[in-house]
Amino acid sequence: LISHYFSADFVGHGGPDNHDYGFTDFRRVVGSQFERNPRVRLHVKHLVGEGDTSVVHVVLRNPGGEHLYEYLSLYKVVDGKIQERWAYGDRNFP
Repeated sequence: LISHYFSADFVGHGGPDNHDYGFTDFRRVVGSQFERNPRVRLHVKHLVGEGDTSVVHVVLRNPGGEHLYEYLSLYKVVDGKIQERWAYGDRNFP
């Protein structure tokens, strides 16, 4: 699913220790988060876009409604796929 939305040359900014990361690392991290929490739900609180740029505010909750993680991401889209991401989150995802 990630490869459907993210380009193969994707670059994320603001990863652990403020290092950039690529498509493979992003897919591994997202996959491991959902393996540990398979019933987690993403709630989009705000979504704003203009041209090739979008900003999304997301809250992740468990099925009981408990707050797990919250983040803001800015995405740059090229040829219909996300090429860059800048993210800031509360980093409390278990």
